[in-house]
Amino acid sequence: MYSIIGLFTAVTLTAQVTIDRTTAPEPTPARSIELGSAAQFELKNGLKVFVVENHKLPRISMSLILDRDPIVEASKAGYVSIAGDMIGAGTANRSKAVLDEEVDFMGANFGTSASSIRVGGLSKYTDQLIDILSDVLLNPTFPQEEFDKLKAQMLSGLQANADDPDAISGNLRGATLYGLAHPYGEVMTEATVEAITVEDCKAYFDTYFRPNIAYMVIIGDITAKKLVDHFGSTQAVFNEKKINLLNIKGIGAFHLQGFDQFERYLPAVIEEENFLEKEQIISLLYPSPNYPKALGFCANAPLVLFQKGGASWKNERILSIVGTRNPTSREVDFCKQLIEDLAEYNSLIVSGFARGIDILAHKAALDNGLETVACLGHGLNQIYPTEHKIHVESVCNQGAILTEFWSNSSFE
Repeated sequence: MYSIIGLFTAVTLTAQVTIDRTTAPEPTPARSIELGSAAQFELKNGLKVFVVENHKLPRISMSLILDRDPIVEASKAGYVSIAGDMIGAGTANRSKAVLDEEVDFMGANFGTSASSIRVGGLSKYTDQLIDILSDVLLNPTFPQEEFDKLKAQMLSGLQANADDPDAISGNLRGATLYGLAHPYGEVMTEATVEAITVEDCKAYFDTYFRPNIAYMVIIGDITAKKLVDHFGSTQAVFNEKKINLLNIKGIGAFHLQGFDQFERYLPAVIEEENFLEKEQIISLLYPSPNYPKALGFCANAPLVLFQKGGASWKNERILSIVGTRNPTSREVDFCKQLIEDLAEYNSLIVSGFARGIDILAHKAALDNGLETVACLGHGLNQIYPTEHKIHVESVCNQGAILTEFWSNSSFE
């Protein structure tokens, strides 16, 4: 055992010695950050709301964020920080203990600060999470006992940092750069903390937690399919009264914003309909008979798919084949042989039309007289990679190309 550890250590040290640290490594391109497209709207009270649908996980995250200038705390330096913690210290309906218990039971996360309130968790708890966020925002009680605990913790922290070089240098840096009268230069002391009262925290909340200087950001699982599952069809959803939609678990006022603003979205719908008609593309609406049956069981399945070609989703033998962009000759042979062996079962071969195994699977299906469907990650107004355009006609004649994206969806 010790010999193995010694050998590993020797190899590691040798590798370290051979590294030339006199030359800086070459810089690499910065990673691109994709935030996703957000639906934006503003409530009558001035609150700006941003909603980003994210289908990767059944989770939802909601954050209320204030847009305010830094505050000079003067003789009560530290009160803004305590006020932020006190916002989540209990409500008229929930003590802090009850609040913590509810959050823990859901495996959720919850936090407050001087400029935000945040909740997040599994999307099946959306109703409960919204209720917690609303309760904390509308009914905070600022209990004295919780205030005393936070104040004691802050004083204890100051005492612990009294001889800490990092804490001392941080205070000196802020005071030197900005001055003691600036929000970034103020120094919190035991005297300023002792001067803070619970009334200061209440005053801060009443003054700054106002909707017209706040943003609500909601990121999470889609809810449109939930509505359709409840009422049976998209037409039934739009025919239903809004009050009944609001009563469905997981559906709230935020998700129904813009629901009845037909005039706003009508031009885009007409433009898309014209494109579909021109390109002979059909729409597969959930839960119509021509919608892929197995896909309909997925919680985040898209409500509409766009298909060019006559592939039938009634085939019970559907096989999805995806793989590396750079297959070896052995992998190429295996894929071809697999699809050739499946020919007698009249299977439908589904893949992603990408380079490598994907396009190989489509071509092998065509060669063996099988239906094949190419699922694209963009609208049908384009084909990626471009060199695969030559296969589109063959795939459409013996299957289809399919996507959930509108023709005007951005793609990079």
